Amino acid sequence: PTDTVFYNYLFEIFKECEPECKNKLVHLKTFYFNLHPYGNGGEWHLDNEHPNSITFLYYPQKWNPEWKGDTLFKSGDKIEYKQNRLGIFYGKEIHKADVHYNPDNRYTLAFKTFVGDSNRWQITHEN
Repeated sequence: PTDTVFYNYLFEIFKECEPECKNKLVHLKTFYFNLHPYGNGGEWHLDNEHPNSITFLYYPQKWNPEWKGDTLFKSGDKIEYKQNRLGIFYGKEIHKADVHYNPDNRYTLAFKTFVGDSNRWQITHEN
């Protein structure tokens, strides 16, 4: 529901992101948890090919850098796993979760969004 404190809090964060989201309409398409057990990582993938697709990836766990588990990008960039970090990237960027060695599971909370200047633009690619 769009009238919850959680929803309003998230969109205040999304609206303040520079420069992709500031003062623009942010449409939350979906959100979910990613979970990888000990010794596992993810496969290379993109979240969406649409040029207005932006992924917000929240890292909620206490983390030891020795456990690895960063988010890696084909471009060579990475987002290091750090508790309470919010990673922001275009959905068309190819990425994966690196193999991790946390004795517990590695998880992130992914928010898949579309960002536009008005409520008239069209979503042309559904993931």
